[in-house]
Amino acid sequence: MFLGVIGTLSVVAMYGGGKGEDPKAVTIKFVQAVKKLDFEKAKEYGTPETDEILDLLSAMQLMLPDSVKVESKKYVEVTVLKESIDGDKAEVIYKTSDDPNNETNAKLVYQEKQWLVAMSKDDMSEVE
Repeated sequence: MFLGVIGTLSVVAMYGGGKGEDPKAVTIKFVQAVKKLDFEKAKEYGTPETDEILDLLSAMQLMLPDSVKVESKKYVEVTVLKESIDGDKAEVIYKTSDDPNNETNAKLVYQEKQWLVAMSKDDMSEVE
């Protein structure tokens, strides 16, 4: 399940962690941090609920085999395919170089003049 969460991460972002950055930039930085298993860095772009999920993922990473941890050190390119903004909400569709055939949807919300990734526990249940 842990690898599925990272591999098919659906994110919801809010305007907050990337001061002055657009939803695309925040999503890219968040996804790259998660792919590197750098959950503390990812928290810079997350809401409190996202931080709780990242804490859970961080604890689960202790059970990962060393081969996965080594693989996580590789650079992963995030390609944004589409960004749409509607008021204080946005949606970013992206894919990553380690899974180029999978398009992932990131939902975003503008809050306190910043975009923050806002994952919910419901997002976790959608991961196969």
